Amino acid sequence: MDFSERMRGMEGELSQWFQWLHRHPELGLQEYETADYIEARLSELEGIKVTRPCRTSVMGVLKGPFPGRTVAFRADIDGLPVKELAEVSYRSEHDGVMHACGHDGHAAMLLGAAKALWEMRKEMRGEIRFLFQPAEEIQPGGAVQMIEGGAIDGVEAIFGAHLDVLHQVNTFGVLSGPLMASSSSFKIEITGTGGHAAFPEQTVDTVYAAARVIEALQGTATRRIHAADRMVITVTQMEGGIASNVIPEWVTLGGTLRILDEACETELKRHLKETVEGCCAVWGAEGTIRFEEGQKSLINSRELEEQVKRAILMCPGASIYEDTPVLGGEDFSAYLQYIPGFYYKVGAKPDCGTVYPHHHSRFVINQKALEKGAAACAALLWDAAGNQ
Repeated sequence: MDFSERMRGMEGELSQWFQWLHRHPELGLQEYETADYIEARLSELEGIKVTRPCRTSVMGVLKGPFPGRTVAFRADIDGLPVKELAEVSYRSEHDGVMHACGHDGHAAMLLGAAKALWEMRKEMRGEIRFLFQPAEEIQPGGAVQMIEGGAIDGVEAIFGAHLDVLHQVNTFGVLSGPLMASSSSFKIEITGTGGHAAFPEQTVDTVYAAARVIEALQGTATRRIHAADRMVITVTQMEGGIASNVIPEWVTLGGTLRILDEACETELKRHLKETVEGCCAVWGAEGTIRFEEGQKSLINSRELEEQVKRAILMCPGASIYEDTPVLGGEDFSAYLQYIPGFYYKVGAKPDCGTVYPHHHSRFVINQKALEKGAAACAALLWDAAGNQ
C-alpha cells in the first residue's frame, strides 16, 4: 500500500503539528502540554481510542473490523535542556529547552501515519497502537513506564524511527542486529592516607592512584577486550580534595560504559573490577567500582528486516542505505526485551547551509522528511498488521 499520495495531501498538517511541537518543547516527564496537544489531535479521529499509559504519555489504539496482528509504533516526545539558537520562524518559546534531537518530527510523523491509517479503518485488519512516549532522553527512560502501563500488552511487534540529518530526504537507514549500545554508569571510590602535599612519601596518594586508574581503564578497553567487541569506557567525573596543599584521603571517579555487543559485558566488568583494585593496590590505596545498569543494547529483529524494507520501498523514490551501529543509547531497547521490534532511520538532511548534529543548539531538520517518514510508517504498520 502506497501512502505517499495521502501524505502529500496532509503536508500542511504535518508542518503545523511539527512547528507547534517545536515551539513548545518540554523536558522528560514534564511533557504535559505536549501530551495534551497530541491527545487532542488523536481525539479528532473518531474511532481511535486514546489513553495515557503513564502521566505524560499518549497511546492511540485503532482496531480494524477484520482479524489481523497487533502491532505498535513508538515516537518519543521529550525535548532537551538546550537553549535554541537556530534561525527558524518556529523557534522554541521555552527558554533553555528545545527539540534538538528531532522528537517533534517523530511525533508529527506518527500523527500523520495515524490519520492516514484512520482513513483506511473500514478495510483494515488487526490492531495498531500509536505510542507517544515521554522521557527518552533521561535514564532509565520513559519506555519502562509505558511497559508498566500496559502499552505493549498483547503487541506482537513494535517499530520506531529516528530522523537522520546526515542523509537525504527519502532515504532510510536499515540494519538488523545490534544497532545502539547499552548504557551503564560507574562510580569508583579510591581511599588512602591523606597528608601534607610537601611530603607525599608519608601518604597514600589517592589523586596519583586515580590518575593511574584512568590510564589503566583505557588499556582495559583496548588490551583485554577483543577489538571486534564494540564498546567504550569514558571517565567523565573526578572529585577529591579541597586544598592545594593537602593530599585527600579519598577520590571518586564517575563515568559511562557503552557496549554494543552484549556478550562481552560480563567479562568487561570483571576486567574493570580487577583493574581498579589492582592498580590502586600497587600504590597502597584501596579501590572499588560499582555499576548502575542503564539501557540495554538495541538489537533489531533479523526476522523483521525484510518487512521493514518492503514497506519503505512501497513509497515512490525511496531508497535504503545500510545503517551504522553507534555507541549511543536508546530506550526503545526496553521494548525489545519483551517483543520483537525494529528501529530505523529517516533521512532529513537540510537542503542548504551547515548541517548541525543532534543535541546541537542550531539543530534543524528538513521538513520535507515528515511526509516521507509518515508514509513509510503508515505503510509499515499497515503491512505488519496483516493488510495487503
